[in-house]
Amino acid sequence: MGKRNKHTTFTDSTFLKTLIQAFEIKRNPLPWNKAILAGVSAAFPAWIGLMLGDLQSGLAAGIGGFTYLYMFNEPYAERAKKLFFVMIGLSV
Repeated sequence: MGKRNKHTTFTDSTFLKTLIQAFEIKRNPLPWNKAILAGVSAAFPAWIGLMLGDLQSGLAAGIGGFTYLYMFNEPYAERAKKLFFVMIGLSV
């Protein structure tokens, strides 16, 4: 049996493969209706918060609008994790 190298190189890493996939141009049609509805569902609470003088609360309420983007056929736990990371990213 030959010895296997325990260390992977940077070019073999999962991170690099994920990064390359993120910047691939795919020829699938864009879901414009879903994107527009997600924008409206995120912007409407922010607009209400701005009109009431509490923009921060409106922006926090708008984070829930991003759940519309993640309504795929996947387990609830997976959707909850994605929404959590979207929430953290928008908060930062």
